Amino acid sequence: MRILKAVTALLLVCCLFAGCNAAGGEKASVQAVSMITATGSVGLQNRFAGMVSARSEVSVEKDENREVTEILVKEGDAVEAGQVLFKYDTEQASLLVEKAELELEQMKAEIKAKESARAQLEKEKQKASKDEQLSYTLEIQACDAAIREGQYNLKLKEKEVGHLKESLTSTEVLSPVSGEVTSMNTNGDVYDSQGQKKPYITLMESGTYRVRGTFNENNAGQIMEGVRVRILSRVDDSVWTGTVSQIDWEHPVSRQNGYAEEPVYEGATIGSGASASSSYPFYIEMDESEGLRLGQHVYIELFTGGDPADPDALTLPSCYLVDFTEEGASVWAQNSRGRLEKRAVTLGVYDAEADTYVITDGLTREDYIAFPDDTLKEGMKCTIFDESAFESEGEYFEEGGGSGAGEVFVPTDDGAVAEEGLPADEMPVEGMGEPVEDIGEPVEDAVIMD
Repeated sequence: MRILKAVTALLLVCCLFAGCNAAGGEKASVQAVSMITATGSVGLQNRFAGMVSARSEVSVEKDENREVTEILVKEGDAVEAGQVLFKYDTEQASLLVEKAELELEQMKAEIKAKESARAQLEKEKQKASKDEQLSYTLEIQACDAAIREGQYNLKLKEKEVGHLKESLTSTEVLSPVSGEVTSMNTNGDVYDSQGQKKPYITLMESGTYRVRGTFNENNAGQIMEGVRVRILSRVDDSVWTGTVSQIDWEHPVSRQNGYAEEPVYEGATIGSGASASSSYPFYIEMDESEGLRLGQHVYIELFTGGDPADPDALTLPSCYLVDFTEEGASVWAQNSRGRLEKRAVTLGVYDAEADTYVITDGLTREDYIAFPDDTLKEGMKCTIFDESAFESEGEYFEEGGGSGAGEVFVPTDDGAVAEEGLPADEMPVEGMGEPVEDIGEPVEDAVIMD
């Protein structure tokens, strides 16, 4: 939502700039770079809390037809790919092979008997009267059905025998990945929340990591599969990048100590209503994970262009740049005397999707620049177009209370402002059974915050 607002603001600025320049011809409207790049108060981003986890869990199942004689790992053990986890009983496997082979021979004999019976019915049918023909036909069709069913079951049994014979040579079950044994269900008596039996052994893959974050319903529109993000360390200036690969809508985040795990908002205030919504986990596949530790807590930011490895890089839409050269480009900027000048800048990484360039030299976020058009000339007086144009009209609180002193306008939980003229002691608040208590004198000059 904030990115959309920033883009809308940028388009509005472009239109106003063009109109102002064309109308006066003597003045140039300039705007702070911080506002254009959505790094001022108009473009504050949400930061989401995250934690480094293993890339995936791997389940190792036991063959239900075989007995385990030895388990070589326990919960918490570190294992390498190819390491033996447990062994099967070969003696029991041999007995199972013998039993299956006897059943196979018996099935073959039954099919042969059915074929003989069918042949006999065909001979008898040829000698039977017309009245008996139908009865013989039905018996022959029943034999055909029984033979086909027997042949199908025979093929299944042959595959079973082959599988059992293979098991005689594969008595050891190996770990498919390197990682850690996180759980074991060797007795088969542990079930998950859906009533399904848990795997015999569960491994947490190591070596490569992913990041697990959470968001709530209030900002669900910002997190989508395929979105690029930055991962920021909480203890130093380390930065990683990745892509949102999965959103788990089926498993809301559990509450801890009465509170759900919530995203971290820059500038968030108590009572914002975020705690009243459900939170959901999402997962980020990392471009690279060097320097990350399993269980490490991090911040997650949306990445909208520029240099993904440098969260502080200054990125500028290409529409503000003119006179491209091999060395860089230029912008129309306000100088120290409040006049317009064409200033050379050095370009860094170009993001084709966002159509932005990283500015490595010649411009700062504190500078003011103009949107290029044919009316701009060096030396023109600059008129600053700042963030006040984007402040919301109206107020949450009005001195005097509208129709009577002591009345107050209060925003409801869905962001709407309550009806004018309703006294404070009668103002209902969503989710509460009692009216709002008198909050005292109205606040002066309060504005609606995003």
